[in-house]
Amino acid sequence: MRSFVVVSACFVALVGARTAGATTPLTCSDPNQPKCTIVLSTGITMRYHEVGPSDGPVVFLLHGYTDTSRSLSLVMATLHRLMPRLDLIAPDLRGHGQSSLPAGSGCPAAPDTCFQPIDFARDIVAFMDQRHIQRATIVGHSMGTLVAQELGLSFPQRVDKLVLISTATDGQSEPPLGDLFYGLIGSVWEPAYIDAGYTWPDGVYGVPGTVAAPGFDDFVRYAWTADAIADPAFVSQIVPETEATPLGTWIGALQAILEVDNTQRLTQLKAPTFVAWAVQDDLFSRTIEQKLIDSLTVAAHNGGSFWWKQYGVLPAPADGSQTDFGHNIVWEAPDALALDIASFLVSGRPTNVLFHSGYPQDIHRVVAVPGRAILVHAQ
Repeated sequence: MRSFVVVSACFVALVGARTAGATTPLTCSDPNQPKCTIVLSTGITMRYHEVGPSDGPVVFLLHGYTDTSRSLSLVMATLHRLMPRLDLIAPDLRGHGQSSLPAGSGCPAAPDTCFQPIDFARDIVAFMDQRHIQRATIVGHSMGTLVAQELGLSFPQRVDKLVLISTATDGQSEPPLGDLFYGLIGSVWEPAYIDAGYTWPDGVYGVPGTVAAPGFDDFVRYAWTADAIADPAFVSQIVPETEATPLGTWIGALQAILEVDNTQRLTQLKAPTFVAWAVQDDLFSRTIEQKLIDSLTVAAHNGGSFWWKQYGVLPAPADGSQTDFGHNIVWEAPDALALDIASFLVSGRPTNVLFHSGYPQDIHRVVAVPGRAILVHAQ
């Protein structure tokens, strides 16, 4: 079990003063129990977990590509303990987890047209409309940050603040994403399914990769969800949910990600934003991160504001092994992220604590060093 110490007693006291009197959590608050269901005007039947009072300030937690609401469940649990008055909602996004695939007539033949960030964003707005939620803070991880960005840009009147964890301005600049789409999905999985008698992509739209994708289970377990720092027991819960993701989602959502470029659009972002980036993120490099910082700096001059924070201190080793926090920081340091999110919600900025792994003595331990955070800020 991961060790973590909350280092700011005065912050905890402040949060406690702001959150007294929270009501009992809802019945779908446990990620190991059945989820709640809502049928959206966008045609999606969405499943979700929710904890906290239904009349509290709303925070949506949006997971990454091929993940589910479970991916942010550890962050959600700690954030609820810190700020029990928040209404925390973690949905399975369209085509992920137990939520339905988009059912438009053109979706199977062109999945990317039904998995654009604006499609995901409209689902969240439809959820808010149905629940009479006027505004919310949006927390996103990886692909979920592109949805969060879209909400902040296309529906600014519905967004209070943004938290972007493991994010970038676009999906075009980092080679691993293109390698996955063209090298594995297009060059290995597609011919395998065609050889098995399926048409591509319409015939595999609702079919999981476990049916005929060569080496699919090993890919998911030992490459896609592999994480040296995260609790192995938690990752073991992620694996079967990822394996159940239909190929329509694998194809459509990734192609849509590769088409996104918000570099210029983000210069107009007005919502106060907190960005969390991990030093060994193997998808979004520090170079890619600088593009984001540059865009948000322009946004700050246009009336926005942001804080950017680095997690971890060790550069990635040449052999590719992981020794410090990486792309899936929501699995690796959920308590640290929750503390910074709570601080951002209360004070408008993350804590000044540097968080890094306990490598080499204990890679699963989160080390907290007060006053040493690596931050960038503009307003």
